[in-house]
Amino acid sequence: MTKEQALNYLKSSGFSKEQIQAIVEALSGSENLSSELDKNSKKLEKNFGELPSVTPQDIDYKAQYERLSQKAEIVISQLRADRDRLMSLTSVTPQEPKTGHWYRQTNDYVDYYECSECGMAMGLYDVKSYCPNCGSRNEVEE
Repeated sequence: MTKEQALNYLKSSGFSKEQIQAIVEALSGSENLSSELDKNSKKLEKNFGELPSVTPQDIDYKAQYERLSQKAEIVISQLRADRDRLMSLTSVTPQEPKTGHWYRQTNDYVDYYECSECGMAMGLYDVKSYCPNCGSRNEVEE
């Protein structure tokens, strides 16, 4: 790698002019820039294994954190709005079930039972322990 190639690489990697100048000054004593870089990269590989190439775009954690924080704030505000809407709804209070009776009735043609709460008629053999119309719990009374 020539000195020109190394400078172009540093520029494309996002280093500032001051940082590039400091690197050039630090390496100015070496005759061959590529041999110095190769030595340093071999030392790093020896100590840490093969290093992946990383660009500054890969390490833009601050921007990623800010984007995620903004998205999290949006989700949190939506959840708070949903919670507030749910809290503003009136709750349904359970009511004590109605209790009534099935009264036996007779007309000219048929005998039947009638609910004391809503007046619904049921056949003599269809009577249940509750009225299917109003839901009251009924007992049979003659």
